[in-house]
Amino acid sequence: MTIPNRAQTWHPSALGKRVTKSRDWRLTLTGPELTITLDGEPVARDIGSFGGLTVTPGRLWSHLELEHPDRRFRFRGIPNRRAASFATAFTAAQAEAVRVLRLLQLVDEFDQAAKQVRLFTEALGTAVAVQLKTKGWLTTEFSAY
Repeated sequence: MTIPNRAQTWHPSALGKRVTKSRDWRLTLTGPELTITLDGEPVARDIGSFGGLTVTPGRLWSHLELEHPDRRFRFRGIPNRRAASFATAFTAAQAEAVRVLRLLQLVDEFDQAAKQVRLFTEALGTAVAVQLKTKGWLTTEFSAY
C-alpha cells in the first residue's frame, strides 16, 4: 500500500460551518503531508508527526481533533460521512508513513551490515594476497578467518 499522491481535501459544509460557528478551515492530504489551512493560512506538517486523531460524531456534523507536538488542532462542522472519510485516509497515511520509516531503517541497517562484510572481504583478500606472495600457500593462520 502506498500513500496516494493526489490531494484529498476536507472542509466544513457551509451549513455545518454556520450552525457550529466553526472557523474557516481546510485539511489537504497529499502523500505523506497534511496541510492545515486555518482562516486562509496554510501550515504543512508531516503526517507522521501527528500523535492521533479523535473523531466525535454528532447528529449531523462531527468534531475532529488532531494532536500534534506543536499544538492541538480542533475542527467543527464537517459532515459525519466526510469525517469518517478523513479518519480512514488519515489512518492509512499514518500507517504508510510508519511503514516507509521502518523500510528506510531496514535499508540503513542492511547498508551498515553490507559495509562490514565488504570491509571484511577486502581485508581477507589483502591478507591472502600478502600470504601467497610471501609463503606461496595459505597457512593455518587463515583458519581464524
